[in-house]
Amino acid sequence: MTDEAPMDLVAARVVRLIVRFSDDAISESDCLDGPELFKVMVDVDVREADDVHYQVSLRIRCLPVKGDRRWRFERIEVEVQGRFEVVPELGEGPKARMVGLNAPSILHGLARGLVASATGLCVGGPFIIPTVNFVAWWRRRLKTKRGDDREQEAQG
Repeated sequence: MTDEAPMDLVAARVVRLIVRFSDDAISESDCLDGPELFKVMVDVDVREADDVHYQVSLRIRCLPVKGDRRWRFERIEVEVQGRFEVVPELGEGPKARMVGLNAPSILHGLARGLVASATGLCVGGPFIIPTVNFVAWWRRRLKTKRGDDREQEAQG
């Protein structure tokens, strides 16, 4: 690690990779009626192992937005985990932000490559997981958590 790269991916593994193909789209002509639209659901779990190591899990699920067209895939799900090391000199706030944003972004790249490789020879070409705005994702998650906390306080 260096000052320019205060976080490293030490190890990674694939926890789950599911590609459920649609039998309705098995020829090239089945895939020519426009872009595929998928609902992308993301979950991130960050666990601090010690002062400098973090275990981060990223789960991405892609489900087709139903319509009149035939879909090549009924479901795509991938979960990857990474163990990250952060320089100890960073303060807790910068460390949490770095791990919370950069680690899922790094794992997203791994997940994207896995799915593209697994679907690369499919009719219509590989499936590329859409990009994810992790800043917006964390904001939504924190807003939801704050709402849940307020609800518990009101009930408690």
